[in-house]
Amino acid sequence: MSAARAVLDAFVALLSAAGDPVPVAVGHGGGDDGTEGADRVTVGVLALERVGRSHRRGAVLDLCLVVDVAVAGPAAVETAERLLVALERGPGGAATSPVAVAYGPGVLGFTARLPVAVPLDEPTPPLVTQPPVVEVGVADPIVGRLVDAQGRGISGAVVRSASSGTVVTTGEGGGFRLLAAGAAVEVLVVQVRTETRRVEAHRDRVPLVVVWPGDGP
Repeated sequence: MSAARAVLDAFVALLSAAGDPVPVAVGHGGGDDGTEGADRVTVGVLALERVGRSHRRGAVLDLCLVVDVAVAGPAAVETAERLLVALERGPGGAATSPVAVAYGPGVLGFTARLPVAVPLDEPTPPLVTQPPVVEVGVADPIVGRLVDAQGRGISGAVVRSASSGTVVTTGEGGGFRLLAAGAAVEVLVVQVRTETRRVEAHRDRVPLVVVWPGDGP
């Protein structure tokens, strides 16, 4: 059973208990159910509105079921009074907000707004059973110069550290400075114009001179 239908059934049961022995039925409202002259109560559904979302013991879609209640028959005044008193005292109380409606001679009525809560399934993140492990390394700058086979500096080349991902561009005379992981031998990815090569840089060689094109692809 849907949440809205359950709320409607509970509302009808509340009216039935308060209006007894007057019968309460779900219909089109307005009091016209083919039993003219008899005391009767008819509940009609007008709308099911979205109010919003909330989190009450989980995700909830908040709806509002709008219904009208038509009370007809010789005892319509007395019956309507009993119903309104029951709504005021019953579950939800003034939250139903009855509003008077005029249906015509011999028929009294009101509308009510009934809150409906529909549970929603929301994805939950996986539980973390272990503390996060963070590896910390010390960055160490590499200061060097990129030259060609004749020892001439190459400016405008792109140099990237394979360990830290730091990228720099060589300046005038081929000089560069970038952070790396601190290994004795650092692998540099060097790009000169459209050609890229991996070059080994030995930190113990001071000053550090990287010769292009190097030995590997």
